[in-house]
Amino acid sequence: MPITVGTLGRLRAVDQRGRDIVFSFESSDLVLTPLLPNVVRHTWVPTHWRLYTGRVTDSYAVPRRDWPAEPAVTLTETPETVRVQLGELLIEATRDPFQLRYAAAADGRVFLQETEEGGLSWSYWEYALRYRLAAEDHFYGMGQANQLTERIDLDHRGHLREVWNQHSPPAATIFPALLSLRGYGLLIDNPHKATWDLGHTDPLTFSYRAQGGGLQYYVFYGPDLPRLLRSFLELSGFPPLPPRWVFGLLQSRYGYRTRAELEVIARTFRAKALPCDALILDVFWFQEMGDLAFQPCDWPDPQGMIAQLKEQGFHLLVIEEPYLTVKSRHYPEALAKGYLAKHYDGSVYTFDFWPGECALFDFSNPEARAWWTAQHRSLLELGVAGWWTDLNEPSKHLQDMTHHAGPAAAVHNLTALSMHQAIFEAHQHYAPQQRIFILSRAAFPGSQRYGAGLWSGDVDMTFAALRKQVAVGLNVGLAGILLWGTDIGGFGFAGKCTPELYVRWFQFGAFCPLYRPHGDQTELREPWQFGPE
Repeated sequence: MPITVGTLGRLRAVDQRGRDIVFSFESSDLVLTPLLPNVVRHTWVPTHWRLYTGRVTDSYAVPRRDWPAEPAVTLTETPETVRVQLGELLIEATRDPFQLRYAAAADGRVFLQETEEGGLSWSYWEYALRYRLAAEDHFYGMGQANQLTERIDLDHRGHLREVWNQHSPPAATIFPALLSLRGYGLLIDNPHKATWDLGHTDPLTFSYRAQGGGLQYYVFYGPDLPRLLRSFLELSGFPPLPPRWVFGLLQSRYGYRTRAELEVIARTFRAKALPCDALILDVFWFQEMGDLAFQPCDWPDPQGMIAQLKEQGFHLLVIEEPYLTVKSRHYPEALAKGYLAKHYDGSVYTFDFWPGECALFDFSNPEARAWWTAQHRSLLELGVAGWWTDLNEPSKHLQDMTHHAGPAAAVHNLTALSMHQAIFEAHQHYAPQQRIFILSRAAFPGSQRYGAGLWSGDVDMTFAALRKQVAVGLNVGLAGILLWGTDIGGFGFAGKCTPELYVRWFQFGAFCPLYRPHGDQTELREPWQFGPE
């Protein structure tokens, strides 16, 4: 029976090669690789990759290679099916049409099954994975859903979720990964733009559809959410232990403009005997975006200032963005070395942005990333304790840009992850004794292994916005990002931060891993701004 164009169709052969089980079809292979007793990697190898060598495609979410010894695998074939038993998993494949079904080896309970016509289909630069949607399926994790909807449910079932880092505002950071209460998780190791359709279009199926990239994905089994989350972190990386002070009050504003102003804030906290562990500097600490250096007129003797703050019990965080203005002190060097995003003709791509004429730093270039790492040495030596990575969706990313690792579509969702890696490596090289903390507006699976946490972006100053944070925060934690918080009181835009809203938001913040009051330029967020009590 001939296959239908764009699907796997009929299974022609199955072969075990080392730890790999290779299912062969007319136009492609599907390689299943057991990694852990409850984790199987799936790699789709189309015709033009057909000379299968066992190599794994480039992975950003799952760089791990030190898997345990090859697990015991039992392969059983019948005229209609192929049965693979390994560790905690039992996988059964029908031959025509090819369809995978996953069950728990202990009791045979099926927890995930592809649709009747098969799970994988494709056309040109788009492909889809499709599964049957069971009554017991409820989806969690995935990151931060778009908050522009009227309400946000904790359960993603019934919704569309777009895998594309953006700041509408507020922030929307959806991962190509999910956890189901039915006992499984999925991680799609592809950074390209994609859409999860979790029973929104068809109440009997859920799907993942990507607009490019390779197809490598992981199915993992677990009887409960803690086991599933652990399996996700075994794949994408466990977070390092954060500094203890991160769990205290992190006071912020857009922004403190001078050393003198910041020192008044510090003295006031201590005079009022209010606990506070860190002060955060927004964009006014540098002269030009991309300088990564204190502006000397308004911030004289930063080392002395940081030492003084430390004596008072404060740690200092500074903001940075993945952009360089053409006036930045680093722009000529970055331009000469090819560290900036380009046009397709190879010329640098500059554009108008609110800081001025800018270029986007190319974190997909390993040499550029190492250069960015080196720029943090002097800041670590001054005593900077933490990092606030903003605009790193990237918030302005033109579709016709090209990068070291490919077009904008291929690297967009990886920008935050690569930026986190650069800062993490600065700590490894220049301050290995100092625990890392990054507060970020965007992320990708694996950001947590570099010490990055998230906040929910520039949210409105309303009780409706506050209400949404509960579901957003819980799902961020279930996406492996264990440090998360909000702009306490709301950032700006709609509404008004009344004393009641501030107090209620402050109370909610006490239950979040990160505890940061923050607001727009006219929105002061220090506790004493809302009355004497």
